[in-house]
Amino acid sequence: MATKKQDKNKEKNGLWNDIKTETLQAVCAIISFVLAFVSLLAAFGKAGFVGYYIYDFLTDLLGQGYYLLPLLFIMLGIAILKGLQKKPELSKLFGSVLFFLCGLGLIGLLPGRQGGSVGHLISTPLLRLVDIYATTILLFAGVFIAVLVIFEMHFTLESLAFWRWFS
Repeated sequence: MATKKQDKNKEKNGLWNDIKTETLQAVCAIISFVLAFVSLLAAFGKAGFVGYYIYDFLTDLLGQGYYLLPLLFIMLGIAILKGLQKKPELSKLFGSVLFFLCGLGLIGLLPGRQGGSVGHLISTPLLRLVDIYATTILLFAGVFIAVLVIFEMHFTLESLAFWRWFS
């Protein structure tokens, strides 16, 4: 009976369970920065043949929105490092996905499907529902909300400089 209990404890004490949460978060931040720089290198043809194929595939899928990837990975890396003392939060991942999708949607509003297939899939239904101006406002609001969530920022009306003119 004691051996079964020990076996269960061994299963719970796997390789990753021995590493502190802060260390795992730092590793994720480093991976995020590496992905940012490798994606930038791939865009300039400096990431080898694998980078070429990844860049080729992702530019077909994302169009000019490909250049949001390095920005997204850098933002995510900074957000992870900023929250090292806290428990990892899914909200940062949600904010990153929201930022990326809304950014692709905004790029998808440009002529010539510059947001790639994904940007087109995001912007087209919104354009049909609410037209170009409301779509632009909605997508910019999504980007703004995403940045607030990723960096755990807040603001008040008093903190907005232009609001002081009206008060």
